Amino acid sequence: MIETDSIRYGVDQIHFSIARSSRRRTTCITVYPSGDVRLSVPLRTSKTQARKFIHQKAGWVVKKLREFEAQGCRDSSKKYVDGEAFPFLGHEYSLKISRGCGPIVTLGESVLNVIVPDPTDTALVKHAVFRWYKLQAEIVFREAVNIYARRLSIVPPDFKVKCQSKRWGSCTAKNLLNFNVKIVMAPLSQVNYVAAHEVCHVKIKDHSLRYWMLLESIMPNYRTAKKTLKTDGWKYEL
Repeated sequence: MIETDSIRYGVDQIHFSIARSSRRRTTCITVYPSGDVRLSVPLRTSKTQARKFIHQKAGWVVKKLREFEAQGCRDSSKKYVDGEAFPFLGHEYSLKISRGCGPIVTLGESVLNVIVPDPTDTALVKHAVFRWYKLQAEIVFREAVNIYARRLSIVPPDFKVKCQSKRWGSCTAKNLLNFNVKIVMAPLSQVNYVAAHEVCHVKIKDHSLRYWMLLESIMPNYRTAKKTLKTDGWKYEL
């Protein structure tokens, strides 16, 4: 459940979203290079409590926003034009759009080839690219889920791949895993972290110390991947 709000801090207006989760026990603020501010809170946190926390951290939030602004506006949105960079598993590929029977999308040595009947139809190109990424994500996650399920000695859970705004993965009460298609733009270490993270939720639904110990037992280097995903995640956009 997500809602939006804003507060005034001096001359600055801080716009933020509030994401509530029954699995969260602590409150956390994330400031993204895009300028988005997200407050992640436990499920029963009131709006008044959320606003109070933002007020307490407002100085830090404004500082981070100004740091990102000083680095220049980094627009991660895609235009779907020739030559645009599209990352896949941590490597960048240049989009090459051609006219022909399609849609057909293939990955070359340094090029993501897209063949469509009308290269000027951006929506058609976008749809073709999205379907290709979704197919690749299904292949990559099937292997990763199987690997980490074996390490936990459990039957590999079912999963779905879909487009989500911020969340990289989730696990339902019935152990259906959901993965964000955009994560396959990231290096494989980050993809594996998301897969391992959600597979562990099949056994432990919260983020208790016991959960993190379980995750470490099947992915000892998860902290590095978690940190880099938090830093670089804003880049992964379709």
